[in-house]
Amino acid sequence: MRKFLTTTLFASLFAANLTAQEAAPAAETTASAPAGEQRAARPQEITRNVHEDWQIKCTVGENQQCYMTQLILGANGAGLMEVTLIPANIENDPDAILGATIVAPLNILLQRGVYLQADENEPNLQKFDWCAQIGCYARFGIKQSDVDEYSKANKLTAVIFGIQNPNQGMAINISLLGFTAAFKELMEIEAAS
Repeated sequence: MRKFLTTTLFASLFAANLTAQEAAPAAETTASAPAGEQRAARPQEITRNVHEDWQIKCTVGENQQCYMTQLILGANGAGLMEVTLIPANIENDPDAILGATIVAPLNILLQRGVYLQADENEPNLQKFDWCAQIGCYARFGIKQSDVDEYSKANKLTAVIFGIQNPNQGMAINISLLGFTAAFKELMEIEAAS
């Protein structure tokens, strides 16, 4: 049951909008999503706590699931990228302690993926899985060693490549302010459930 709830929550949370103005009908099937996957209605949720630039959010109801998230805004104040981390058991990555989803803007080169780099460490390439009306999704596992690296780092940079300038990456800074405290709280919530 727990695995089903995590999978269901994953699908519904990460089909969520970057901004309220970009809302799409909840029952709409996304043509570019993996076969058979539909956009689920977003569950009702509350913000449980804020740790600087990271929020802990939880679904409301009997089978509460919590996650940590950060919305990165562009210069115009619109959502540029969303990063969400949820405690999960990932079948194809048994060492992962978190499931991560990055939602990046449309008009990017999917085959180039997204590079994540903590400080000056070696960049880690993650592939994009699909795009929907609100953005392109990369889903992957986060290991304890990744969490340790992010907790010690001063900055985390995501690099994506746009279709208009495919040879020059666009660097997006993901704040690590509050990351360690948010992760600790998230794991405490998960252990108590």
